[in-house]
Amino acid sequence: MGRWTIAASMLHVPTESDQPLPYVVDRALAEAAIALIAQHGDDACYHAAALAEASRDAGNVLKFCRFRQMERLILTMAKPHGHSHH
Repeated sequence: MGRWTIAASMLHVPTESDQPLPYVVDRALAEAAIALIAQHGDDACYHAAALAEASRDAGNVLKFCRFRQMERLILTMAKPHGHSHH
């Protein structure tokens, strides 16, 4: 078995049930999501959602969109990924 065969067998092939990855506009968004996780742990997603809602209520569309992106990114990072090897 060549190295390309081994590498190909390790790839995840998306299925219809897979959710698309969230759009990450820049590194600052990812770093802000990581900081929110560090600060709030399992509740980070709820805090991002609350920040998005507050931004929307204040009429700040740009911040609303950014916090919604952050919320989706946090949700994606919280999901288990990878393969189980039995």
